[in-house]
Amino acid sequence: MPDLHRIEGELLGFYSKPQYSSLFYQRNRFEMAAKTITPQALAKTAAETLLRSQSLLDPVYVEELRGSVELYRAFDGISKEQGTAMTLGASWSSRDLVERIWQATAKLSGAGREELFMDLMRSANFIHPAWNQMIHIARMQVPQGNCVVVIRGRGNWKAMQTNRPKARRSPYPPKPFDELKNPQVESVDDVLYSLRMMPIPGEEQYVVPLFNDMWVRKVAKNLRWPLA
Repeated sequence: MPDLHRIEGELLGFYSKPQYSSLFYQRNRFEMAAKTITPQALAKTAAETLLRSQSLLDPVYVEELRGSVELYRAFDGISKEQGTAMTLGASWSSRDLVERIWQATAKLSGAGREELFMDLMRSANFIHPAWNQMIHIARMQVPQGNCVVVIRGRGNWKAMQTNRPKARRSPYPPKPFDELKNPQVESVDDVLYSLRMMPIPGEEQYVVPLFNDMWVRKVAKNLRWPLA
């Protein structure tokens, strides 16, 4: 299990640097939270969320990436109020992973290729179908001369467990367990047979607690999709 105190301390070390003050200013300017978000508060919240979600396996690394950097995520954008996946979420994949998965679908074309690509992205990142319908792709482009702090590690299938305390719930009302849209995941067998995923360490994921919203754009459906 990742070391909560180490991750919090390393995040705070980065966020205390002067170059991140503008990102905190922007976050606090547009955030609707009652309290000001400080480096200490964000480091603590990000570490606690990582531990509670069980989304990453040890070893987990806290790193500073310098632009130009590209990260990608799938999203549905159905309803922010329902808690579904939006462009500005915290979980991202590397450009390298997106390229490799897209290349793996090269024998197909059109809608069939896009569907298989999304299926492989879901499996690689252990995304429960109730969380995200994975309709679109967003890209985060960190410009040259800028930097971003990420928490990097391999995905953990246990993040999808529906029977553990504080497990993430389906945002779609009503919330019954549905064999396809919201399957119960309680064991390795459920991962294999209900989700048709392999319960082994997943691909590397990047959790990005703080970034500039202007770095993120939806990838247009053109000849370069899913890349931009």
